[in-house]
Amino acid sequence: MKYLVVCASIILTSMLTGCGGGSGGNSSDDSISDLGTEAIYKFEGNGTTAINSSFDKMHGTIVGAIRVEGKVGKALSFESNNPSYVELNILSDNINEELIIDFPDNQISIEGWYKLSDFNNADEYYVLGSRNNGLNPFDLVFYNGNFKLTLFKDGYSDNSVDVIESDYEFEKDVWYYVSITYDGDIARLYIDGIENTSNAIITPVSRAYNDLFLGGVPPNGNTDSFPGAIDEFKLLQGVRSQTEILEYLDSLIQ
Repeated sequence: MKYLVVCASIILTSMLTGCGGGSGGNSSDDSISDLGTEAIYKFEGNGTTAINSSFDKMHGTIVGAIRVEGKVGKALSFESNNPSYVELNILSDNINEELIIDFPDNQISIEGWYKLSDFNNADEYYVLGSRNNGLNPFDLVFYNGNFKLTLFKDGYSDNSVDVIESDYEFEKDVWYYVSITYDGDIARLYIDGIENTSNAIITPVSRAYNDLFLGGVPPNGNTDSFPGAIDEFKLLQGVRSQTEILEYLDSLIQ
């Protein structure tokens, strides 16, 4: 079984920047807790908190985005305000408990429901990553009308590898379930459970030392918030199989 490993680090005050604040080095991982198989955000309820329904860490703070009717219950719409985003809190209020998302098997899956409204193919729209917040392990963006996953070696933006990009004509106002998986050798992208594209590539999946941003980032002149709504968003430290994706989709119509 694959786990989203979150490391609780004991850090001296002078080393806070080294782990959670930006440089990402010189941290001391004193304990590792296998808290859950994945982080799951369903966006139900009210208020400005996006609950991680898988385990009691990495809850999100909603900024600008609003709850709307989703594919399954409620979703978050990011198009009304720019910037709009959810800050998925890896950094703790307690400086002695900074969280690190590790990918020890060099595997990752990112999936969710997406519904697009108006968008410009020339613009880049943010889905997930740590841009503007120190070390960034990956970027998932919607650009040129398609989803693209980029991994950053050691978290540095000048050492990036474009892992996979969809090849699809997405229609507006339609819910799509997009799943991206990488097993350390092959990246695959599924749309509604059907493999759309794959790419054989070997590159590391870096640790996430800083808060992740979903659906947008704090003010950034080069990147807009996602042009629509996101629902049932999942981040997995492991590989989601096509069979598992189809089983999930089948469960929604039974």
